[in-house]
Amino acid sequence: MSTVEEAHAEMFEHLRNGSGGRECPVCTKHCESYKRHMNSALTTFLGWLVESWLREGRWYHIKEGPIIQGRPSGGDYAKLQHWRMIEGKPLDDDPTKTHSGLWRPTFPGVQFVAGRLRVPAYYIEYKNELWWWADELTSFEQAHGRRFDMRDVRFA
Repeated sequence: MSTVEEAHAEMFEHLRNGSGGRECPVCTKHCESYKRHMNSALTTFLGWLVESWLREGRWYHIKEGPIIQGRPSGGDYAKLQHWRMIEGKPLDDDPTKTHSGLWRPTFPGVQFVAGRLRVPAYYIEYKNELWWWADELTSFEQAHGRRFDMRDVRFA
């Protein structure tokens, strides 16, 4: 490799193509991208949130949600923000908090649960940031039938 830019470009292509993690030729850190699917854990939480919100119309704390995979609301519920399915309640003026812990569905979230909207089936995440969306679309019903599988998360 002749330049840092070329090394980064090659690394980006490697991660983007799902070729697994590898050592960066520039900084020697291990780099890995992850595929995050819309799955049954996310749709279970979203379905509960939409149903609750349509009934009562308020913000909900994750501890009020269903136990999914042994954790309140499944643990990954915040990933629904990437799809714009949920929104967090803005913080009050408390500088000791990073978030309120309260959530409600968005209009697209309600439409998705109702079967009126399809969304990308997954996105690619690198360094906890969304890199790009899948071209493949999924419905709530399809995603709800898709169980979480760790093998789907890592590119192998």
